[in-house]
Amino acid sequence: MENAVEALKMAFAVLFFIGALTISMFTFSQARATSEVVLYSKDNRNYEEYTYGNENKNRIVGLDSVLLTLYRYYKEDYTVVFKDRNGNYMNLYETTTNNKNWTSGYDYERYGKDKKDKAIVSFDLTEETSRGEPWTGGGKGQKDIKANLDAFISGGTITFNNTTIRYEGIEKLWGTNPKFEETLGTYSVSEIVYKKDKDGNIIYKDGEKVIDYDATVATGAYINVDGELIQLQKQKKKRIIIYTLQ
Repeated sequence: MENAVEALKMAFAVLFFIGALTISMFTFSQARATSEVVLYSKDNRNYEEYTYGNENKNRIVGLDSVLLTLYRYYKEDYTVVFKDRNGNYMNLYETTTNNKNWTSGYDYERYGKDKKDKAIVSFDLTEETSRGEPWTGGGKGQKDIKANLDAFISGGTITFNNTTIRYEGIEKLWGTNPKFEETLGTYSVSEIVYKKDKDGNIIYKDGEKVIDYDATVATGAYINVDGELIQLQKQKKKRIIIYTLQ
């Protein structure tokens, strides 16, 4: 009887060991796949100069890679845009902001739009801040940006400072288990640099954004400061990731 009990204990221990080993191997493989996606997109050698309307084809990815990219766009300051199966820019949501208050940081003409068009096709923190999107100015920094992204993905409504936004959710937008062709590139942008507090929020004075003169490089663009035209725009290269629905 004792031998039978010991045999059962040994058999249970073996089964437990095999189960734990299987789980460990699965977890390791998932972590490796995730790290490969992150390292690939962070390697600047994978990015080429991008000309709008002249994409270079890259690789086919699933929803997991797209979500990894989206949850880093506001941390690493790059642009993410989506296109439909015909190669046209895909409308992701409609902004609730007043287009009369948009600044030059949102170049709507880049996407073939005019200033009356409130349909947004990209995720880009500079553009969102330039439009005055409510999740960029609530004083909570990246928490509000992530909360907005969560709502975009799952669908439903979310409210920032008495402004309620409704999203359809990505399943309705892209379908179940979508595949995308991913294109990586860089492009040149100009922007006025504004001072920020320790939480990354733009500092305002008398209702106006405070310009960080020391961080701005003159490149030929002018703004009016107390009646004086001053060169203030900063030119830089920016990464862009394009996802075309398959």
